Amino acid sequence: MNKKQVGALLKVMGKDDMKPALMHGLIDEYEGKLAIVATNGYALAIVYLDGGDELVKGTLVRRESIEKWYKLATGKSRLNGNELERVIADEFGDYHELSKSPFPQYKSLIPEEFRQPAGAIAFNAVFISALQELDGGEPLTWNIGGALQPVLAKTDRGVYLFMPKKQ
Repeated sequence: MNKKQVGALLKVMGKDDMKPALMHGLIDEYEGKLAIVATNGYALAIVYLDGGDELVKGTLVRRESIEKWYKLATGKSRLNGNELERVIADEFGDYHELSKSPFPQYKSLIPEEFRQPAGAIAFNAVFISALQELDGGEPLTWNIGGALQPVLAKTDRGVYLFMPKKQ
């Protein structure tokens, strides 16, 4: 992951100390690939990692470690599995006992029907963010008509529509 991607990961990773289990990333295997998992209780990200053969599945990675890496990173820096091993070892030494709060059972949160979707659309999230800002910043409810049909949201403030990308 580049610096911008790590910044996005930090947005997904919890930072509410009332929910300490969400203030960590989890090193795990998902669909046969090594990944770091982060959630804030509303969004979940499973980001596959290159390298990191020494990373132990089930290890929690402190938010502070990733924030520190992010602040020191340059545009050429990459946080992959090998770099994550170094960050964890340098910062905390023995990193297997970071939290007494268990990470949520995230795999049970992914509904079976999403694993084998009936249909899918591709879209530009920048457009959605801009339309949401136009409406005052509150989340919009989007009505999806089909793979190549317009996506529509109606509110008291306006009507917003965008076309999905071809897949």
